[in-house]
Amino acid sequence: MVSPAVPTPGPPSPFYPLQFDLEAPDKVARWRPLVHWLLVIPHVVVLYVLTLVQRVVFIISFFAILFTGAMPEGLFGFNVRRFRVLRG
Repeated sequence: MVSPAVPTPGPPSPFYPLQFDLEAPDKVARWRPLVHWLLVIPHVVVLYVLTLVQRVVFIISFFAILFTGAMPEGLFGFNVRRFRVLRG
């Protein structure tokens, strides 16, 4: 038999229970969906530049591993962050 959870005694937290109020508009402007796709352009440009930089880092990493036997930490960190951005 499982007993119900018992709250732990202690001072009450000022952040719990959390309340969140959202004042969203009732309607979306009719023109907005037509130009909303323009917001993707800066994201595509940034991802393209990151992809080019990643290719350069890959080549540098290849030769660093070839000659030293280990991948430099900074290059590894860049690759990890780039893949996190890509896989999101």
